[in-house]
Amino acid sequence: MRNLASKGKQIAKYPPSMPDKYKISSAHPVPEYIPRPSYVGQEPQNFPPLTGKIHVMNAAQIASLKVAANLAARTLKVAIDSVRPGMSLDDIDKIVHDHIVADGAYPSAIDFMHFPKSVCLSVNDVVSHGVPNSYVLQPGDYLNIDVVCFKEGHHGDNSAMVMVETDEVKVPDEIKRLS
Repeated sequence: MRNLASKGKQIAKYPPSMPDKYKISSAHPVPEYIPRPSYVGQEPQNFPPLTGKIHVMNAAQIASLKVAANLAARTLKVAIDSVRPGMSLDDIDKIVHDHIVADGAYPSAIDFMHFPKSVCLSVNDVVSHGVPNSYVLQPGDYLNIDVVCFKEGHHGDNSAMVMVETDEVKVPDEIKRLS
């Protein structure tokens, strides 16, 4: 088990299918002036129930949700355009983190269920919510980038699959069809 949770609790081993040879660095700091979601720093973390009355947003809430979703989409585009063979998952995490924070928003992944980084990056056989680490992308890898940011009281969430290719090495068509 890796020690990933705040307050030194051992929560889970991340990422599940990658050997322990890849180092997971600490989360990047978020300036204090940036508003945080309610779960940040809480132990235990409490989340609203998934059952019960459905909340219908008013026009102002919808407008704020669109702002958060737009930032997540723009951040995802920056991340996609940055992916290159030879860069580490930590490099992509830093790019995503800096882009979100520069817009005055909080990278929602940090401390959500004690997740240690700013973005979920799932390489090859990691199905979802992979933790950025020192793994260096190779030609032929395929990468899911899942960006979530908290802005104006709402979470914006976007995800995309990126094929890490060169002129010489391509991702197999069987994999591309799955994305």
